[in-house]
Amino acid sequence: MSSAASTARQTSLPTLPRAPSTPTSSTPSTVLPSVPAPPCPRPWSVTVTQPPTRAARHAGSVQGGPPRHASGSFWQAAAMALQTIPARIRWAVDIMDLQPNDHVLEIGCGPGAGAELICSRVSAGKVFAIDRSESGVDRTKRRCAQYVEAGRLTVRQIDLATLRVPVKRLTKVYAFNVNLFWVRDCADEIALLHERVLPGGAVYLFFEATRPEQVPMIVEKASGALAQGGFRVSVVQRKAPAVVGIIGKRLG
Repeated sequence: MSSAASTARQTSLPTLPRAPSTPTSSTPSTVLPSVPAPPCPRPWSVTVTQPPTRAARHAGSVQGGPPRHASGSFWQAAAMALQTIPARIRWAVDIMDLQPNDHVLEIGCGPGAGAELICSRVSAGKVFAIDRSESGVDRTKRRCAQYVEAGRLTVRQIDLATLRVPVKRLTKVYAFNVNLFWVRDCADEIALLHERVLPGGAVYLFFEATRPEQVPMIVEKASGALAQGGFRVSVVQRKAPAVVGIIGKRLG
């Protein structure tokens, strides 16, 4: 074997010095003040003007973050809900604090956005939607076809005064922008609702408040009608989107 090869085999790379893991006694240690880590950005955000209700927290799968084991079809449905259901409707339905076994009447279902959102939260109960307009009924049926076919939603073209609800009693009644409750006398309709709503249930009347000068009159008329009909009344309001809600609680 040549001397060059022997030299190459016996030569090793020098070992680099390693920094000590702990400070030595000759080097004083310096303790830096702790700095809080910046918040980690979340892929979902929630903007509310008041603490979310129980229903809003339950609906976090749409507004606040994903539920556990969410599937691809869930995300498609959630994205569609965010795009097609107006914020004012979502806020109003959140206020109602819907429970899975509720029986809900919607007065004036119109395009069907409210009925769709209500049905998505009332999984074990029933929803009954009425409208005087044939086009409103047709639009709601098309939009909520899956709930109609499943027997969870019934849609009828009738007036509130001739209402015949296909359940014994209602737990909640929902109406959005139904002028009946503040532009004319509605004592008969309120009496009918008081008869149909269970004790502890409630009537929720919501109106867009885009014309502030009308809000006091709307609140006065609707509140007075509910109070005279035997309901205990409270009022909720949101500035953006501008919505006012008059809630009539059915006592025993």
